[in-house]
Amino acid sequence: MAEWRLWLSLLKLRVVVLLQVTAIAAILAHDLANHPPSWIDTLRTAAIVLLGGSLASGGSMAINMWYDRDIDPLMARTDK
Repeated sequence: MAEWRLWLSLLKLRVVVLLQVTAIAAILAHDLANHPPSWIDTLRTAAIVLLGGSLASGGSMAINMWYDRDIDPLMARTDK
């Protein structure tokens, strides 16, 4: 169970949630501004953006932390 939590910490889920809230707001603003929205299309678009955006941003953050692992002990903010 501890390994699972370590893997999840690599994804920085709090940052992913902030990115997804912004993405959903943009989808809603676009659909409401252009025409009366088809809520089925909006929900399908939101689901695709949530899944793809979460995987892409979580994966890129994990790669970034792996890449920076050698310099993290040298920086004051991440030396712990």
